[in-house]
Amino acid sequence: MTDIANIKKLLNSSNEERRLKGLADLKGLCDDSAVNLLIESLGDESWRVRKIAVEFLSEFKDKKSILPFLIESLRSEDNAGLRNSAVEVLETIGTEAVDTLLPYIDDSDHDLRKQIVDILGNIGDKNVVPYLIQALSDPDENVKSAAAENLGKIGDDEAVNSLMAALKKDDLLLQFSALEALCRIGRAVPIEEIKPLLDNPLLRKASLEVLGMAKDIEALPLLIDGVKTRSKSTKEAALVSIVQLLESIDERDNALSVLCKGRSVLPGFISPCLESDNTSVAHSALKLMGWLQSEEFIPAMLKLALNDEAAPLVMDAIVNIGLTAQNQLIASYSSCPHEIQPLICHLLGEIGSLAAVDLLISELNSDIGHVRHSSATSLGKIGDARAIKPVVPLLKDDYVDVQSAAVQAMSALALVDRDMVVAVIREGLISKSQVFRRNCLKVQASMGEDAEIDIALTALRDEDAVVRRNAVDSLGAIGGKEAIRHIILLLSDEDKEVRIAAAGQLGKLKSADGFQPLSALLEDEDIWVRVAAIKGIAEIDAEKSAGYIADLLDDDVGLTVITSLEVLGRLKLAAYAPLMMRKLKSADSEIVKAAIDGLSFFDDAAYLSELADMLSSENWEIRLSAVRVLAAKGRKDLLHQMRDAEDNDLVKKELEAAFECAGIE
Repeated sequence: MTDIANIKKLLNSSNEERRLKGLADLKGLCDDSAVNLLIESLGDESWRVRKIAVEFLSEFKDKKSILPFLIESLRSEDNAGLRNSAVEVLETIGTEAVDTLLPYIDDSDHDLRKQIVDILGNIGDKNVVPYLIQALSDPDENVKSAAAENLGKIGDDEAVNSLMAALKKDDLLLQFSALEALCRIGRAVPIEEIKPLLDNPLLRKASLEVLGMAKDIEALPLLIDGVKTRSKSTKEAALVSIVQLLESIDERDNALSVLCKGRSVLPGFISPCLESDNTSVAHSALKLMGWLQSEEFIPAMLKLALNDEAAPLVMDAIVNIGLTAQNQLIASYSSCPHEIQPLICHLLGEIGSLAAVDLLISELNSDIGHVRHSSATSLGKIGDARAIKPVVPLLKDDYVDVQSAAVQAMSALALVDRDMVVAVIREGLISKSQVFRRNCLKVQASMGEDAEIDIALTALRDEDAVVRRNAVDSLGAIGGKEAIRHIILLLSDEDKEVRIAAAGQLGKLKSADGFQPLSALLEDEDIWVRVAAIKGIAEIDAEKSAGYIADLLDDDVGLTVITSLEVLGRLKLAAYAPLMMRKLKSADSEIVKAAIDGLSFFDDAAYLSELADMLSSENWEIRLSAVRVLAAKGRKDLLHQMRDAEDNDLVKKELEAAFECAGIE
């Protein structure tokens, strides 16, 4: 039996470790003596002791019994540690404490009233909003201000009208708190409610922040005037609010014309804001400069691009400025940090700068892979034929990403000068570099019907399997009888990836001539080739392929069975449903899941009965698949039986989603 007297002795010790030992011995006791000792420990001089006491009381089983003790602890005038610890416990208890706390909003002690208001706000229960609205009329200015502040924390629209009414009271602290609360709630407030407050320097910043949410273009001149004030923080608030307003209204063009009238004021102030430590201010400055098309500040904007978070905003801003940004970008290139050079190369392509073609061509030889990548990409976007030959060496660059950029560039440049690109591809096919030949064929494939079929046919004889695979893709893009004939021949290629590519292309082309040769691949030695063949014949002729695919439902390889079930499910042929239903009894859970999903088109009573039985499967993934199909079919009656019994979180979420969709409590 625990000795309370000994615990008291430990808790009264001057030694911190002994007091901690006393608390440990006290844990688990629920009588009044234990509660009193725990409450006393909330005011201990040691933060470690207070922390343990807070944890014990927060876990106390009979929480309602300790609430009066905690609330009385808030009255302690000389022990801030006790008050703060009591607040922490009450806020941790949360909504269970609300009913006991509410009467104290009318307590005679104004300090206690304020603490109660703060605690209720931090708990965040929306049911206390009417009581906090009532506290806006408290005789104590600190209580009123706290009520406004905590209404903002809770963020309930019900408080908006009362907070707007508070703005009209001759109480500076209340007005300020009400403005901040409205800002936190985020609801648009009529401009006429805010405009009178702009004349008060102490309220101007908060008023400008609220105007940013007005969703009314009429607020814009007031915000521009806010930029003209002397206070740096007020100027910054106006800047952020201008951007917030412009992002929330539809009349963007009209707003920009108003902004341009204030252009003589804005750029000079915005530029220093780019270097602000306040991320919101710096990012707003970037956006606004883009909208104002302030190309003279591009060098300052580029410096921000070193920050990963700001880099996308820099890009958006400069793209907004458009082609007029090209001179500043080109001029900044040689002197800017190497880390920013790829971004500049990228931006020159985004804005379509013909003036930058020479610079970009020269940077194809850069030692920096990212620069070569961005330069090639941009040259493709700009579409100047002068770039074709300089881009060619990048098709065999050391970096795969750079190769890919070169392929994209050449594909785009083929639209500018097809003959020159075709000549590059022809020459590339006799290169000793496998990488070069592969990438030339990728460019060929990207040209689609405009590609030269003889190039693809030549590539089919290449010793490199990847080149042959790329040639298959090119033939598929070209299409036509001759292309199909050669693709069919590649179904017997020694490389499985080539056979897979050929099967895929025949499916895309829906070639009737390819059906029989492709069906022969259903017995290929490689499982992935067989999978490609299953999908291919289904694309060519759904009904004709179904019999072939159904024969594979008893295959020894699970992946073949699963693919067959998936494809038959997409074909939605009821005649094959009985064969598919046999797989619901499989010992392989993956096959069972595939059968459940594949049969989802089927509404037979026997299938629904099987699904109902699966709701009690030991495998939660099978239960989840069954739930999804039954929910899609609207069979909530079959799902009710497992609602209370289900213990898997994913399945429970799916169940609740199904009931919510059906409007079932």
